[in-house]
Amino acid sequence: PKTEGVCDKCGGELMQRADDTESTVENRIEVYNKQTKPLLNYYDKLGNIAHLDGSIGLENLFAQIVGILGE
Repeated sequence: PKTEGVCDKCGGELMQRADDTESTVENRIEVYNKQTKPLLNYYDKLGNIAHLDGSIGLENLFAQIVGILGE
């Protein structure tokens, strides 16, 4: 922000969460890579993960979800 602690857009007070630090983000990425990513890969190999394209528009995305759930 142009002024420390003040939102440039609305002038409101900016606050930083206690856990909004570089080390917290690094830890979350490490946990993801160690725990979540292997689990996603496991279920993906079993064919239990649906891959969706969020760039296709809301109606098309909804149709894609309905199609997947109908399988």
